[in-house]
Amino acid sequence: MEMLLERGTNPLMWKRLASLHKERQDLLQTIDALQEGSDAPGIDGDNYEVTSSGVYVHEEDANIKAEKEELIQALVTEVSTSTRLKDLNKELSRKLEVQTQRLELLTAQSMASENTTAGELTGFLSIRESVAHADEGDESDAVIGDPVGGGESFRMDNEAVSRWTLKTTAQQTLS
Repeated sequence: MEMLLERGTNPLMWKRLASLHKERQDLLQTIDALQEGSDAPGIDGDNYEVTSSGVYVHEEDANIKAEKEELIQALVTEVSTSTRLKDLNKELSRKLEVQTQRLELLTAQSMASENTTAGELTGFLSIRESVAHADEGDESDAVIGDPVGGGESFRMDNEAVSRWTLKTTAQQTLS
């Protein structure tokens, strides 16, 4: 019976099993005493019989059978509970795996979305930076007209007018 009981079973069953073991030891001592011919303490003559295989104690036999049935019922209950918990554990493990896969998928989708947005934002920033770099150094004023000839001339910011326009205007003025 000890082989059937697993670690983690009901502690009351273990106590009861220890009690049964002690009662068995007491019963064996009583049987030994009866076989030797001496009186067994606490057992009257009508409650036992001596057979060829030993001493048979009626009352103790009934108690042991009743306790055995109680232990078997408790063991069946424990096994049933254990089986139910194992099935529940399998189901919950399966559900956890499904939720984990969903979370991984959503995380991957979110990261892909963030990378796309970051890529678009990076592209936008690089365009702005290139425009800013193109503007640098073009802030000097250009003189339009004849600076030496004493004619009418004026200064213009290069950012306001393109170089082609300035060149064309300067050529027309000089001609």
